[in-house]
Amino acid sequence: MISLISKDFMLIKKYLLFTILYLIAFPIFIYFDGDNKYYLINLFVPFFSQAFIIGKMCYIEDSLEVKKFIKTLPIKSNLLVIAKYIETILILLVCQIYCVVINIIVYKSVDISIILKANLIIFIGILIYGILYLTIYYFKGYFLAQNSFVIFFALIFVIDSLLKKYDIKIESLINKSNSILISAVLVAVAVLFIGYFVCIKLMDRES
Repeated sequence: MISLISKDFMLIKKYLLFTILYLIAFPIFIYFDGDNKYYLINLFVPFFSQAFIIGKMCYIEDSLEVKKFIKTLPIKSNLLVIAKYIETILILLVCQIYCVVINIIVYKSVDISIILKANLIIFIGILIYGILYLTIYYFKGYFLAQNSFVIFFALIFVIDSLLKKYDIKIESLINKSNSILISAVLVAVAVLFIGYFVCIKLMDRES
């Protein structure tokens, strides 16, 4: 398993440098842009990092030559899926820890409990997106999976519009409703298991 994960990251090592530069540059840009937009860092740092890295891995694996090579390896399909899941979760965890550190150091006026709760919801939301992305990838390939970006940003736009329309503050909503956190965790666990078995079925069908 470790060798599989290491192999995936080695294949896209030149793109990791770009991701690191993005992790540094984006928070600096948001900070100097002003208006206390810490939530943009918490959302777009993990999302773009996860989407870019996993997307590049899938792009490389989606080539006919690589697909043929993978089929020759003595590796079960469930291990390949688990590796991608671990990579997705690992990227999100690293990014979320990075975001929390930035929030604590830079945005000292924001309650840390709100930041942690908000980041948990963001983590779960992007994780669900990542699972759906992988499911589409194993079903129809890389290029169709990339179209899921449109769905993600459309959903963000709808949520943002509703919050503005009804004048709902994200901080107060998160701070008052623990049931949202519990529901989000349960949904994430369900999607994780369902997505796992669907991806295995799709891989077995292709082989």
